Amino acid sequence: MQIPQFPRKALYAIFGLVAVLVIYLLFEIQWFGALHVATCAHTVATIVESPPKRRHAIATLLTGTSYLTAAQVLGWSLKKLNTSAELIALVKDTNTEETFSHLQNVGWKTIPTTLLYSPAQPLLARWEGMYSKLLLWNMTQYDKIIYMDCDTLPLKNFDELFLLPTSFAAAGDVWTDHFDLKFNAGLFVVQPSETEFVRVMRDVDQIDKYEAGRAEQAYLNWIYEFTYTRLPPTYNANLAIYYGHGAVWKQLFPPHVIHYTLMKPWEHLCGTDPVQVLWLNVYDAMQKELDPSFPGRVCDNKK
Repeated sequence: MQIPQFPRKALYAIFGLVAVLVIYLLFEIQWFGALHVATCAHTVATIVESPPKRRHAIATLLTGTSYLTAAQVLGWSLKKLNTSAELIALVKDTNTEETFSHLQNVGWKTIPTTLLYSPAQPLLARWEGMYSKLLLWNMTQYDKIIYMDCDTLPLKNFDELFLLPTSFAAAGDVWTDHFDLKFNAGLFVVQPSETEFVRVMRDVDQIDKYEAGRAEQAYLNWIYEFTYTRLPPTYNANLAIYYGHGAVWKQLFPPHVIHYTLMKPWEHLCGTDPVQVLWLNVYDAMQKELDPSFPGRVCDNKK
């Protein structure tokens, strides 16, 4: 039997269609593979370039009500400086609801706290309960915490301190007649750690190793004497610099944070000292924002 012969042109047409189909399939496979690789590469790049957001906090401690106004000004100022950190206030748990409300109104997340007391009688009554700062070491929900005493006033944003590759940092202490090798615990940076919390709580009773009457500052200086990172004084500009080292103060001003160690401006609302007036101006601005009917301080009304 003779096999029928296809016309040559028909064969050419069939071969052509097959070739086009093969080329099309190869193109589709290559395009899909490239898209898949590109998608994977983008996903990997996103993971590498976008690490998990770190959680930071700025903390303070209120052991009574005498520093309440100072704590309000501190919280209000931090908000105005647009810090990226959460504001947390450890507040003595026996304070009134009104006290908690005043703090919350300026941005503090209040945490009722059973205070930790000194293993020895503190030299100053206002240092009672200051060992409660040690509780920050156990707040491991935060990657870094900057602690600030209520009597500090921030003038510049200092979020860069959260990036320090250290577990503890503080600025040097200052007296009117000298600069100290020890640090001041009115502002410090700490990296919470369960292990370190156990250590700082365990060793606190070794009062023969440090001046326990000088409260938590003496204790922290003992345990971090050779390991802490020393911050520049701009992050804790102690008023001892202002009163005893005028030339240094002029170089620092305006610092990131002023520490009102030797004078408490909220106790003298009619003060005229320039560094006191600086705090009072912030106080006035806060009061007017919280209460638009605020008439001003009493001494202002007498003018």
